[in-house]
Amino acid sequence: MAASMAASIKSDKDWNIGFRAYPIKFNRESDAGHVMYFKQHISREPAEFELSSRMIFVINVPPYCTQECLERLFGSCGKIETVLIQQAPRMSPSSAKLEDSQYFPSREQMTGFRVAYVTYEDPGSLERLNKMNFKEPKFLSTPSSPIATGLEKWCKEYRDQRPKIDLLQKEIDDFMLGYDKNKKIEDEKQKAEEEADDEGWITVSRKGAKPGIARTEKNQTRTLAKEIKKRKRKELVNFYTFQMRESKREHIAELRKKFEEDKLRIAEMKAARKFKPY
Repeated sequence: MAASMAASIKSDKDWNIGFRAYPIKFNRESDAGHVMYFKQHISREPAEFELSSRMIFVINVPPYCTQECLERLFGSCGKIETVLIQQAPRMSPSSAKLEDSQYFPSREQMTGFRVAYVTYEDPGSLERLNKMNFKEPKFLSTPSSPIATGLEKWCKEYRDQRPKIDLLQKEIDDFMLGYDKNKKIEDEKQKAEEEADDEGWITVSRKGAKPGIARTEKNQTRTLAKEIKKRKRKELVNFYTFQMRESKREHIAELRKKFEEDKLRIAEMKAARKFKPY
């Protein structure tokens, strides 16, 4: 295994060829090792061209490798700005949905091996990272930064899922204050648009009951046509209801007539001793 690891490291010396190997172990007592692979992330999004000079893409990240571990592993060659861990690669890492609340994790729980995007503050950090030697494995769990496992891990996850009431209430209050502030600004802006000018004319806002529908002549014509069609359909439904009522009456009368005829036929068969019910 050590020979194959060394061969993979030796074959990836050139940064432009592809991924470089980063050997790791869980802790110093671990016999088995693991290899992560990383390379410079080249984004196809024009808005992220500048990030490409400061970002690396890491694959084969084990489930027990946390954000703090990645910051410690890759932070030796420069200050890290952000670390983003995801279940699968994305065309645009910045489009990933981050958690709005630290108390309510996402429903999509990440399982198995994952990928990560590490962004440095200085583009020169990537050059220093390229010159580093990764022959000796690094340890994820250290005495100063241990990774919880087993019962300790389960207890920690249980405690993290139950937030403190005062901290949760503070987050809710801050969210509502921000919402009320944005709502007030939006109402004032709409009111300013509808104020009368010097000649008494009022500018009608394009925002109606449904903000997504503009009050244009085309949309109003389409809405009026839908209302007329709906009204006609309602009239037809009422008309057909009357017809259906009459047809049901005729159908019931026909069934009663057939029932009486069947009774007479059964009585005749009984009299002729030809009626066999079973």
